[in-house]
Amino acid sequence: MKLKENQLIALQNVLDCMDHYICIDHVRDEYRESDLQDLESQIQVLQKIVNQNLPIADRPFERMYFV
Repeated sequence: MKLKENQLIALQNVLDCMDHYICIDHVRDEYRESDLQDLESQIQVLQKIVNQNLPIADRPFERMYFV
């Protein structure tokens, strides 16, 4: 199944929200450690799908990483 551009943008928005919740440890209250590791793995898989199909220029938000 091929996702449409608006579906990929929606998926990117959801992934950005999940990434934020993981960064602030919000989801740790809701998941066991093993489930959290599985969730992070699934997020990476979905992010790979978005990265392969949606040019960065078409994304409404850019991720910021602090070093």
